[in-house]
Amino acid sequence: MLRKNGEQGFSIIELVGVMTLIGIMSAISIFYLNTNKKLLAAEEQAIRLSDILQEARQKAFTQKQVMRVEINNTTRKIRIIEEKDPGMATDDLVVREMDFYGLDKIRFETNPTNVTSVPTDTSPVPKVVFQSSMHPLSLGNSVATIRFLRNGLVANAGTVDAIGTGATVGGVTVYVWKPTTISANTGDVVKAITISGGSGNIRMWEYRFPSNNWFDVRGIN
Repeated sequence: MLRKNGEQGFSIIELVGVMTLIGIMSAISIFYLNTNKKLLAAEEQAIRLSDILQEARQKAFTQKQVMRVEINNTTRKIRIIEEKDPGMATDDLVVREMDFYGLDKIRFETNPTNVTSVPTDTSPVPKVVFQSSMHPLSLGNSVATIRFLRNGLVANAGTVDAIGTGATVGGVTVYVWKPTTISANTGDVVKAITISGGSGNIRMWEYRFPSNNWFDVRGIN
């Protein structure tokens, strides 16, 4: 079509060029958005776990009830469980439950193999231990258990029965990390949460690869 005198517009070639440029920019934006979401996944999950631990600690203190936090790598869930009667487990109540990402995105485990140092807490805090659960709400699952006791101490699940007989008091370090590939044992975004056995204090750490050091990014006393 002919343009009238003084009338301006875009040609078909110019429009195609603009649409192509928009398509390229959109593809780049989506790529970076997805990449950032993966990078932020470890931080998001670490913060949510930290919040759950803090909630369990507070409930144990205010309600004078043992609060059991289970990190279940079989069901990929984290639970707060109120241990009502110390002598039985069948009356225990799930207070809160959170799903977490699959193993291809986030690991709640010990440290990845490319991180050999530990968070510089005030005292050594041992790595988290997953074991086959004896608790009726997670029977046979691979579970790490952190129990906030009535007296402010932190203990594990014990190895004798479902009610915590034989549990030992002590802190724990939970590592939260994004694997470099789906099945890799190395991570490229690594967080850690330390829970003090004597005080129940919770701290969140970030591992920075260029300096190979841990930094306290969210201390909760």
